[in-house]
Amino acid sequence: MPNKLEEIIKTVKKDIENNKPSIKMDVDREPVSLIKAIENTSKPRTPIIGELKYSSPSKGEIQTASTANTRKYISMIDKATGISILTEQNYFNGNKKNIKIAREVYSGPILRKDFIIDPVQIKETKYLGADAVLLITSVLGDKLEKYIEVCHENNLEALVEVRSESEIEKALEAGSRLIGINNRNLETLEIDLDRTIKLAGKIPKDKTTVSESGIKTKNDIKKLGSHCDAFLVGTTLMQSKNPREKLEELACA
Repeated sequence: MPNKLEEIIKTVKKDIENNKPSIKMDVDREPVSLIKAIENTSKPRTPIIGELKYSSPSKGEIQTASTANTRKYISMIDKATGISILTEQNYFNGNKKNIKIAREVYSGPILRKDFIIDPVQIKETKYLGADAVLLITSVLGDKLEKYIEVCHENNLEALVEVRSESEIEKALEAGSRLIGINNRNLETLEIDLDRTIKLAGKIPKDKTTVSESGIKTKNDIKKLGSHCDAFLVGTTLMQSKNPREKLEELACA
C-alpha cells in the first residue's frame, strides 16, 4: 500500500480498537440495490453516483461540514442514481450520522465509503442505513472474498475498488459483481482518467463497472462513457455553486 494509505489504515485501526462500533439493533429495512439502480437508468441518461465529501488529503477542506449542509446538498443531488457518503473522520471529515441524514431525504441506494478493515464495520453499515459499502482490494488483499461474503450476509452490495490488472483479477476471483476503477494514484494523488480506459476492458461485461475520481466535465463523461456503466463524482459536485445543475449536466452528457 502507498504510504498515505498505510497512514490512513493505521489511524482507522486505532479508532476501531479504541471505539469498537456497536450494533444496537437489527435492521429490517429492505436494501436498495445500487447495481439495479445503475442498470435501470434509462438512456441517454448516464448513471451518476453523487458523493458527499467534506475534505480529502488531496484537496483539503472542500466545504464546511454541518448537518444543514449535508441535508441541503443531498436534497440538491437527489436525482443521482446513488449517493456515496464518506464516513472516515480523520482525513475526510466524514461522519457516520450523515448516512442517516441522507436516508431521511433520499430514497435511492446509499454507498458507505470508508476504509473497511474489520467485519464489524460492515455490520455497522447496515445499521446506519446504507445499501452498499466500499471494499478496497489493496487494503484487504486475501481477505477480500471473506469481506464480500460478510456484505452479502448483511444484504449489502460491495463496491470493490481496483487500480491495476492484478487487482481486477483478485476482485473477480473473490466474486465481485460491482467493481470501481479508481483513477487516482494514491502515491502521487494525481488523476489519470485513462486508467479507466486501460482497465475496463479487463472486467467482464456481466459485471457493473464504476469509474471513480477526477470526473469534472461532460467531456470526461463522453470520453469514458463507453468503457464503464456509471461514474462516482464527489469534489466536482461539492465545489459546484449549483450541484443540481452540475449533476444534470453530467448525467445528460
